Amino acid sequence: MRPYNLRVAAVLLEGKRIAERITRDVRARAERLRRERGTVPHLVMVRVAGSDASGVYSARLEATCESAGIRFSERRIPPASGERGIVELLEVLGRDAAVHGILVEMPLPPEVDLARVRAKIDPAKDVERINPMNQGLVVYGAVELAPCTAMAAMEILLDSKVPLAGKEAVVVGASGIVGKPVALMLLGHYATTTVCHKETRDLDFHTRRADILVAAVGKAGLITREMVKPGAVVVDIGVNRVAGPDGKSRLVGDVDFDAVREVAGFLTPVPGGVGLVTTAVTLRNAVAAAESAGN
Repeated sequence: MRPYNLRVAAVLLEGKRIAERITRDVRARAERLRRERGTVPHLVMVRVAGSDASGVYSARLEATCESAGIRFSERRIPPASGERGIVELLEVLGRDAAVHGILVEMPLPPEVDLARVRAKIDPAKDVERINPMNQGLVVYGAVELAPCTAMAAMEILLDSKVPLAGKEAVVVGASGIVGKPVALMLLGHYATTTVCHKETRDLDFHTRRADILVAAVGKAGLITREMVKPGAVVVDIGVNRVAGPDGKSRLVGDVDFDAVREVAGFLTPVPGGVGLVTTAVTLRNAVAAAESAGN
């Protein structure tokens, strides 16, 4: 690990190059499927109509899929259809052999039982790996089934060649689709891993001893300079919208980026870090589902 030096800012672990590498592999695999089996991987997004932000993400994902040789389509659910409409559509898509991958755009309306929706996504078509069956198998080492964001964080760590075995790793955040799977994968690489959550006492005590610190809470500025061990590897998974000095909304992570960059050895930016790789991993899962489908 790089020695601490106040005069040298942290090395940025940016996601663009990694995402491009994964996407190139996806494109080659999609082309091979088309050439050898006449199959074009098909990814379907399910979303509740009426969300402008969701529509922007959908358009961006469609463009990314097209560049990777994946067919993208969107199925909108009228808000009045509620949970029942989402569940029924997921069942239909699960039976449709022409659909290889399914993802559900978040957030869903507050009255929808998210756990039930996740459970209704066909595990074989679950490109975000949020079905409880896929999540559970990560416990037994099936890291290819890990949720996309957690996998993206590990892709960045592994690509950086940062040693993990024997290191102290601290994950701040214990959600089932980010914090817990990241912790399990770090354990799989023999890091001594601690998971912190909202009931953790003296969070600073834990974070200051971390060689590898992963922040995955969704609270802007949670991790300050004083909470970071000099030279640590800091992976910021948080995504938060805050008002900038000009009053305009901007995207930030859970880490106080400018301050922590003066202390950390390596640091992922937000945006431009884990999020870019997450999208690429989603596409990789879609093409893998098409390969496994056999049609």
